[in-house]
Amino acid sequence: MNPATRSRRMRECLERQVAVLEGMLRDLESLESDMESGHFDRLAMLQEAHRLQTRALEEEFNVLSREWESSAGADEAERASLRGLARHAGDLAARVAKRQEQGRALADAHRAQLQQEWDTLRRGRGMLGKYGTGGDGADASFIDRKA
Repeated sequence: MNPATRSRRMRECLERQVAVLEGMLRDLESLESDMESGHFDRLAMLQEAHRLQTRALEEEFNVLSREWESSAGADEAERASLRGLARHAGDLAARVAKRQEQGRALADAHRAQLQQEWDTLRRGRGMLGKYGTGGDGADASFIDRKA
């Protein structure tokens, strides 16, 4: 493969990575409101789409990177341009990772709140079970005061 084709393919791959990462950042902007409103199906769908896109881009980049490293021929200006694009993609990836970590912390807080509410309900249910009706069923309004 000639150097111009390799450079073009690498540039296109990096540009797709940048576009996907920018899309992920846009999707992550609504993370808190989606969690608050209970749109967990949407969140799961987005997470799976992001995972598939990231995996496909990683596989493509690995192939192109091996081809790029095994050959010479691109001029220094093209290499510098591609390095700049790769740096930009790396910066976006760091922002996505930071936002995902914030989302994980938010999900952990939401889970802890739900667990606390569940525990409160369980205690209340247990307490109500102690105040059951009498064993003979004669009077449904009977409350067992010994419980």
